[in-house]
Amino acid sequence: MRRHLLWKSLRYAGSFALLLLLNFLLPRCMPGDPLVHLLGIEDFVRFPEMVAEVRARYGLDQSQAMQFALYVRNLIAGDLGYSFHFGVPVADLVTRRLAWTLVLVVPALGIGGLLAGALGAVAGWHSGAPAERWLTFGVLSLHSVPQYGLAMLALFVVAFHLDAAPLSGLSTERGLIDVLRHALLPILVLGLSSAAHLYLIMRNSVADLRPRPFVTAARGRGLSSSALLWRHVLPNALLPFLALFALGLGFSVGGALMVEVVFSWPGMGTLILSAVDNRDYPLLQGCFLLITICVLAANWLNDILAGIIDPRLRRLTP
Repeated sequence: MRRHLLWKSLRYAGSFALLLLLNFLLPRCMPGDPLVHLLGIEDFVRFPEMVAEVRARYGLDQSQAMQFALYVRNLIAGDLGYSFHFGVPVADLVTRRLAWTLVLVVPALGIGGLLAGALGAVAGWHSGAPAERWLTFGVLSLHSVPQYGLAMLALFVVAFHLDAAPLSGLSTERGLIDVLRHALLPILVLGLSSAAHLYLIMRNSVADLRPRPFVTAARGRGLSSSALLWRHVLPNALLPFLALFALGLGFSVGGALMVEVVFSWPGMGTLILSAVDNRDYPLLQGCFLLITICVLAANWLNDILAGIIDPRLRRLTP
């Protein structure tokens, strides 16, 4: 197990080094100059001396290699830099916005995971039944709708027509009550969207395991249908489900971008959109770095858990 853990950690360390380079290069591949957004097009054209001074202050006059070396050095020191647009440390901005994103993401993934796991397991165990076919049809229809489309539909029906939820934004005037009122609808949208994809994985895994010999043998020993499903089939169906759940957990920090924009939620999604609009390189690097860490950490944790659940996977380690 120790060798398995070391090998996985080394692989993810190499992936992190490569992604760190992409994290630096991607913002600089966007068209446009960040100083145009910082100073305004008129001052950018009329005052070249001021532009050169500001460019030197932010280190944008140096070569890409030197900028990357400084970025890595500052990153090792725990410094993510200052936002061009907001003029405050990137770490402070990302920390504040991440907290509000987690308010949506954590309960949404919990709801989606539990709902998809339970319904998918039951549907896979009874695959072919009329109720299961209608349920799968409904889930496939839900899965085909993009998150922002589902968010706009929920906003139009629930918030606008039924007036059962706030239209947008976030209010903290009445504390937790207001936060829950504004967060409930985006949480449901994110939860249902993640549940639709996870349901299909669990349903197919259970349906594939149902005719296996070990299930037939357990049934021959007189075990009930529910005991077979929850005690024998479900643990064996968890590996692909956990892998996809871990990916969803990692990508959810940035994946909620469009839902947050639709609901004007002050989380990572709206922060990334603002950074892209203003060509804010340090802020984009900070946001992308956080998403990179979340995705790699979630996959690393999934690999470790998979090795614990199924010891055969540890034997595949070189």
